[in-house]
Amino acid sequence: MRVLHQRFCECVSNDSHATWRNQLAVAQLVCLWTTQYWKEDFEHARLVCEELDHLKKNVRACIKDTLKCQQIEKLLSLPVTKTSESSLSSSLLSLSFEHPSFANKQSQLQQQQQQHDDDGDDDITSEDDIRGRWPYLAQVTCSKHTDTLDITRYKPHVLAEQLTLMDHFVFVGIQPRELISQGWTNFHKWKRSPQVLQMIGQFNSISHWCQFTILTASTNNARKKLLKHFIAIAMRLNELHNYSSLCSVHAAITSTPIQRCKEAWQSLRKNKKYMTLLENISSIFSWKTSILKKLHMDAKGTVVPHLGTILHTLATFKEGNNYLEDGSVNKWKMIHLAEFIEKLTRWQKVF
Repeated sequence: MRVLHQRFCECVSNDSHATWRNQLAVAQLVCLWTTQYWKEDFEHARLVCEELDHLKKNVRACIKDTLKCQQIEKLLSLPVTKTSESSLSSSLLSLSFEHPSFANKQSQLQQQQQQHDDDGDDDITSEDDIRGRWPYLAQVTCSKHTDTLDITRYKPHVLAEQLTLMDHFVFVGIQPRELISQGWTNFHKWKRSPQVLQMIGQFNSISHWCQFTILTASTNNARKKLLKHFIAIAMRLNELHNYSSLCSVHAAITSTPIQRCKEAWQSLRKNKKYMTLLENISSIFSWKTSILKKLHMDAKGTVVPHLGTILHTLATFKEGNNYLEDGSVNKWKMIHLAEFIEKLTRWQKVF
């Protein structure tokens, strides 16, 4: 905020049009910042609020044109109501503004996230965490007898579509701010990137479910039948552009515990159709190729991405310098990061 304040006051040049354009850009940026991230960056940050107060007071000193001055003051006027008659700085600290799209889910996860931060627990398999991913399950009693469920009674495309709906519900909750500065790796990760962690938990849950379902089958023939079923599910997930569950199911099928079911695999290898399908799926995740990344980039419409690919790409952005040698902001890094996150938000939309 101090840098923006200085930029606003120093935007003085012989070109009055350029000066006004720079001042307007600063005001628009502050307006966007306060509107979308008031709770995170302003509500409890006294120094930031004071700097914002000083910026508002300096508007009339920096801009002589009455109409332009009113336009800037309108941009800087916060969409909140004062709660006292004290100065603006103290009033800002007592305001309760929340971004609507962020507040709804945060209120449901707040207590759970605090517990994760306090305990440092990375295990995302409890019933509370599952209800955190899908709040509408709050009124549903989870069955403890999952071994009685025969998934082969349901067609593969039905299960794939249900998995996609569940994944998408969690994915659309990810906010752009969660993807900045690798917040999902910090100590306060459940405050910084709660939905990213929920998405990771969803990935792990599906993989464990696949493994558990196959390994608990009573006979080798039943395991072979389940392997065929999961391969068919994976093919449908690929068609639905659900690369998260696709990777999760593939990781489960190719995991060491499942590969040790040798008799089931020997029987399955006689079926060339399913072995060919499995080879096609495995080729997507081959480290020698970039097929998975290309599928993400070429997909049209709604996509549920493989979060590992996304986080890896974001980590490469993190490695770049934020500032250039002359002290200026590395704007190209910021532009590419913004474009990548914008693409991610487009994947969240249902067409």
